[in-house]
Amino acid sequence: MKKKSLTRGFTLVEVLVYIVLFGMLMTGAVVSAYQLLQSGQRQDLGFVAQQEGTFLNRKLAWALAPATAASVSGKVLTITRPDLGSASPLVFDGSGARMTLKRGGATALPLTADGLVLENVSFVVTPAQAGLPAAVHAAYTLGGKEFTYAMYLRQ
Repeated sequence: MKKKSLTRGFTLVEVLVYIVLFGMLMTGAVVSAYQLLQSGQRQDLGFVAQQEGTFLNRKLAWALAPATAASVSGKVLTITRPDLGSASPLVFDGSGARMTLKRGGATALPLTADGLVLENVSFVVTPAQAGLPAAVHAAYTLGGKEFTYAMYLRQ
């Protein structure tokens, strides 16, 4: 009579190979998931920066629409609006990490989010010349995105 072999299952070498292959697959999955999450966060920050920049440009448009005069001192834009009375002038201050707006003698309020870095702020007031009214130009970088805004003042 022949003896039957009772060896069933895997050898130690086979088990080690399977464990190594499983570990490599799991490492690849974790790295892919991490990269996917990181790219989603970068897209979110880019979207927030675009929204904040658009908001800031609209706030400048609101402030400059009825403005009669503007002046610049460093990274501070001062706008005179007769329609605001005692709440005039409006002061946009880009000298810090955030753009702020001060109305009259009130406390300055932040216009940009904490998580976004405000850089390269530049305000330029071009005086009226050759039949053209005075103009205000603003440029800044917010969250790595560059924004510009320009508007003529009322005469």
